[in-house]
Amino acid sequence: MKRIAAVFWVVLWLSAAACALAQPLAAEETTGMPFPDFTFTDTQGQAVTLSKLLEEKELVVISLFASWCGPCRIEFPDMEEVQARYADQLAVLGLSAYPGDSMDVMTAYKQEMNLSFPIGLEKGTGISDFIQIRAYPTNVFIDRFGNIGYVQVGAFPGADAFERTVRAFLGEDYTKTVTLSGIPEIPMDVPYPDEAELSAALNAEGSSLSFANDPEGKAFPFIPEKRGGKRAAFAGNAGLSQTNSIFSTTVNAAEGDVLSYEIAGNAGFITGILGVAVDGEDRAYYIGRHDWTACLLPLEPGEHTVTFYYLQARGETAQDPFAAVADVQLLSSNAAAKALSAQPAHPVSDTFSLHLLNENARLGALLSDGQDTGLRFAVVTDDELRFSVTATEDIDPETTLFENTSTGEILRLNELTADTDGYLYTCANTEAGSALTLYCSSNCLTSGNVLFFSCIRDEADVGSVLALFREQGFDLTWAYEDAL
Repeated sequence: MKRIAAVFWVVLWLSAAACALAQPLAAEETTGMPFPDFTFTDTQGQAVTLSKLLEEKELVVISLFASWCGPCRIEFPDMEEVQARYADQLAVLGLSAYPGDSMDVMTAYKQEMNLSFPIGLEKGTGISDFIQIRAYPTNVFIDRFGNIGYVQVGAFPGADAFERTVRAFLGEDYTKTVTLSGIPEIPMDVPYPDEAELSAALNAEGSSLSFANDPEGKAFPFIPEKRGGKRAAFAGNAGLSQTNSIFSTTVNAAEGDVLSYEIAGNAGFITGILGVAVDGEDRAYYIGRHDWTACLLPLEPGEHTVTFYYLQARGETAQDPFAAVADVQLLSSNAAAKALSAQPAHPVSDTFSLHLLNENARLGALLSDGQDTGLRFAVVTDDELRFSVTATEDIDPETTLFENTSTGEILRLNELTADTDGYLYTCANTEAGSALTLYCSSNCLTSGNVLFFSCIRDEADVGSVLALFREQGFDLTWAYEDAL
């Protein structure tokens, strides 16, 4: 893995402030206005002119991006997918508005991302003189009449959201410029199930709780269904970005009572979140892929409204995305205590930190103006890297993610092997002269900590890594952590 890719997430973290540029984009002032014609040369050496594209296409979408921008990298495959589906009507253009990008960088970027649409530089087009870019990516929709119909500041939350926006500007009945103030919503056209049927699907054997659909009628329902011999309620919005499914029940809990339920799902990390709220307060989150997993939620004495919901933040591309709940029941007293004692114990610590287990390894720190940035790297000459992560009691191991960006492996913290030293991880070290980036972080729903570190085979190579940061505008130095 090339070093530039290995430190990508660290650069992105340091660059977060740079993603929001100084001048605001006045989208409300530019929508409906004619977009000035321009020409740029793409990575194939071809001249691309907006007015000529509009002679052939019904819509042109310009993505103003930066090569280092993480959301841009996530969004482009979605655009590629939709561009292919509407090739006769839609043209997508990628123009880097980041001054540090060059045509060589763009050529490598297009190849790496396997993009078919034209890629080039915004410089020289005059676009930034017309519209002020305050974030990467900024996506500008130019309709067949040459007018701006929509400006999306930030990445689209999935291919389905991008496609819905594209479709608003296509078709024979599009006879005058339409302006949008946001991504078109998904119509909630899934009928609510009969609540008796919903309750039958959700109750555990011997349980008689009553379950209700969303009382406001705005959210998608959970749909009773039988899969693999197991009856459950499945979220009706699975795979659809920026949507929600809801059901609820009312329980009367005595001292020591616990709500027991099983969950299952097949969704990407962070893109889909199954949550449980008690009296409107979030109490549990479940992310990623789960086989049927038993869960327990202790309740205070009294009457409570328990709401289960599935939030689909980003469109899911996994095959058969789903989220499901089954076997809900209220366990009392002895049964509750027995179930809680059988839950797996997770190690906790006073600190959230990383500990190298290789005998000859040392942990280094990246410094900015002599101040510790909190970013770490390990100098490890072994062929195998071993370390443990300790987490504080307030860190939820279900929703704290660990990623090996070299292999693409993403795990929940509670999926790592655990012992008294914390959560253990072993992986192959990288080739000499390269770097491996790993991080362990709480997701956006939980307060917590972030640990970034790179594994470097040779201390002399630290200078090469720092040079990569300097290319991105960050002048960093380093020192071993134990010398600070």
